[in-house]
Amino acid sequence: MLLDLPLEDPRLQHPADLQVQSSSDTAAFVRLAGTQFPRFVLVTLQLLCAAVYLFVLSLPMAVLYLAITLLSVMLQAVISRAVTRSAAELKAGEVALGTVIADLARNRSVVKTFSAQPWANDLLDRSGRHFSHLQQAVIRTTMPLQMAGILCGLAPLFGLCLAGVVMIPAEQVTVSAFLSAFYLCQAVLPEQLHYADRFGELAKALPSLRRLNALWRAPVPTTQPTIGQELALEGVSYRYPNQTSPGLQDISLRIPSGRRIGVVGASGSGKSTLLQLLAGQLIPQSGQVTHPAACYFCRQTPYLFEGTAAENITLFAPVQTEAYATACYLACVDEFLPQLLQGDATPLSNDSAPLSGGQRQRLALARTLYAGLQSGSAALLFDEATSALDATTTRQVMERLAQARLDATLVFVTHQREVLPYLDWIYLMENGKIKAAGTFASLQQAGLLPGKEALT
Repeated sequence: MLLDLPLEDPRLQHPADLQVQSSSDTAAFVRLAGTQFPRFVLVTLQLLCAAVYLFVLSLPMAVLYLAITLLSVMLQAVISRAVTRSAAELKAGEVALGTVIADLARNRSVVKTFSAQPWANDLLDRSGRHFSHLQQAVIRTTMPLQMAGILCGLAPLFGLCLAGVVMIPAEQVTVSAFLSAFYLCQAVLPEQLHYADRFGELAKALPSLRRLNALWRAPVPTTQPTIGQELALEGVSYRYPNQTSPGLQDISLRIPSGRRIGVVGASGSGKSTLLQLLAGQLIPQSGQVTHPAACYFCRQTPYLFEGTAAENITLFAPVQTEAYATACYLACVDEFLPQLLQGDATPLSNDSAPLSGGQRQRLALARTLYAGLQSGSAALLFDEATSALDATTTRQVMERLAQARLDATLVFVTHQREVLPYLDWIYLMENGKIKAAGTFASLQQAGLLPGKEALT
């Protein structure tokens, strides 16, 4: 369900919060479905069986018993609403505290470098105090519910005794029938006393269930890119949420298969937005997007999964030896991979990997190229995917790609001038529009690419 959310969904703007909240809500759902709800149903069935037996013994006595029980249960239901509200606030506080702890743990080197320990300790202290206050609020609202539970357990029994005092002398019920009813109600008394706890458990789980339900029912974009042989945009415009100016305005372009294309321009000109639209990761407000069935996107900041270097390239699929070797060669991964302690069997993770920024990017390049080599006429989209590489390595990667003559279409969003001479066609973006397009030589001759400053 998370994978179906569009990139502009507000919940994805704070992935740490979403991760902590989803994990906590899922754990609450498992507890509810596995233990709490079945226990609630079992207790309810026991009380219903007791009520049916009372009806068989004496209708007036059963009516009185059920009336008092239902009044107590209704009182619990009313109080449980307050518990639900407090539980929702507590859950939000728990997520906020978890996010603070996770952020500080991930950025501990930054905190240490800037001597920000006092600020970090103060942030943890404030978040902890807020969470403690929310816990106290839940306890305060839960106490009346527990008192109502005691009433729910004892009041029907006292009512039954009162009915016996009146009905036995009037010979409306026999002593044996009354004693049978009394001992039956006494047997279910422990469950009646804890019935309020079952209500409390359900009330506390409701916020988690609502959030999970909202996540499950999140609208999936119905407008998807058209599948075709080429990459194309036709009259495409896109505006990010909460922004007044469009990120792209009426863009039309067509990229023939097998070409190497560049997209350049100043920061904020719409380059990455264009690439995400081509990949189908953003849905335009107007216009039509076309891309091949196999379309792979490589970001500037690569993510490494918990696994070996080889598994990060193949994404845990069985290794296709020829494609794997070619991808490693084209991305210049073959230059550093053998130097790792265990070669491509070296375990990696996103937070602790024995790789530099450039090596991580080359690994991500190899991952994208490996997928493209297995798909034939694929579209491979690179968003600043070589930004951490030095000029020499960047030229080496581009030379190998140019010599390989791949069937795949390659699109590079880049600020690096070293990439441009190896491209067949270049689009120059400005303020969400295509300002110019042409070969590297023609754009340079026209004075549109005078130096590195023009690209940054």
